[in-house]
Amino acid sequence: MNILAGVAIIITGAVLILTVKEVKPEMAIILTAAVSGVIIFYIIKYITPYINYFKTEFNNTGLNSVYIVTVLKAVGICYITDYAKGVCNDFALTGLAVKAELLGRTALIILSVPFIKEILNVALNIIK
Repeated sequence: MNILAGVAIIITGAVLILTVKEVKPEMAIILTAAVSGVIIFYIIKYITPYINYFKTEFNNTGLNSVYIVTVLKAVGICYITDYAKGVCNDFALTGLAVKAELLGRTALIILSVPFIKEILNVALNIIK
């Protein structure tokens, strides 16, 4: 991943946003969302091969790939939730930022239910 290109996009976007904010504040909000979206797509472009690598390597172990997929989903939920929270905070919508965080936490709890069920089944089998 070329971190310098990503940083250049962010700095250029920040300067552009601050310049536009002086003239048209409502356009600065749209521009902020646009720059944020570009950065997210930039990150996704570079992280996808690594995710596929982890899936392939995990499948080569012979273990159930559900575990790695679930972990990757959890990491994705954390990043997406943090992104949404950051955007809301950028727009001074702290109440909505808290709701985004709550949504992410709830999604992680729901995502963990199969793991909890599996742990309970193992524990019950050990007790029997």
